[in-house]
Amino acid sequence: MIRILEVGGFFCFGLVGLLILGSYSCSSKKSHPDGNTINYNDGLSIANRVSDDLVEDNSKDLFGLLDEGFTTRVANSTELEKSLQDMYAQYGKPVRADLKACEIGYRADGTYERPRRSYVYACQTTKYALGSYFVKVEVVPARDFSKLVTSGFGIITYPKGIPAYLK
Repeated sequence: MIRILEVGGFFCFGLVGLLILGSYSCSSKKSHPDGNTINYNDGLSIANRVSDDLVEDNSKDLFGLLDEGFTTRVANSTELEKSLQDMYAQYGKPVRADLKACEIGYRADGTYERPRRSYVYACQTTKYALGSYFVKVEVVPARDFSKLVTSGFGIITYPKGIPAYLK
């Protein structure tokens, strides 16, 4: 189970910041398209860019990968950089991220639902060893379905223990 805290409009999962817009939900309802409708490799390409941008501290490229809803929270790469630096100050800056898993589901923002793939990476930060924390990147189609974007990302931990599939 992941503990969720809201901080300044952003959500913190576990002990680390996660930028997520809107309300996130998963369901077993069969009427929702799930992440299988997103090509694994296409989604992975976006998720790898996000994790690379976190490691390389490249907020300009990262801002270009954000879902349009993020602009209600951060208007430009400078504001995004400030949010990232706040997260890094508390939890350490990612220096390495190794892919561990891909989860599928759907993302609901109010009444708007989209398929979602979440890629989970074992993470090493400047404060924590590899595998103590994880970078999670949500990939969804843009609202107009013209491209894939990230609807959320961040560094997470599992207070009740790391699931076996991530070890």
